[in-house]
Amino acid sequence: MTTPYRPQPVHRSFLSRSQTQADSSVQVTVAVLDAAESEQVFGVPLARRGIQPVSLRVENRGTVPLRLHLVSINPNDFTALEVAGLNHFSFTKRLSAFGFIGWLFLPLLALIPLKLITRALGQPSDG
Repeated sequence: MTTPYRPQPVHRSFLSRSQTQADSSVQVTVAVLDAAESEQVFGVPLARRGIQPVSLRVENRGTVPLRLHLVSINPNDFTALEVAGLNHFSFTKRLSAFGFIGWLFLPLLALIPLKLITRALGQPSDG
């Protein structure tokens, strides 16, 4: 069983708040999505996981190739694959996918608090 993914990329109201800076060689446009917009666009509540999406558009106007180092901008940057992994986990869906065998392991539900604690410790802190 999989987690339904129904993104709505046509909803781009956040682009109206974008900020642009440019010089002769590069133009950078940035827009930040709020919690409601990110859920509407991506189909999952990213804010519940402490993730705030940022739309970043870099246009190279020069002849020399440019490289963007995202880690130097934000050391807590998540890749798309990491965000997908964080939002894909559903304990009840995983348990139901195992059917009857899953119910045999029902006493292991007592370990859920440990899973929540380790997940919380693994999330980056703001600041």
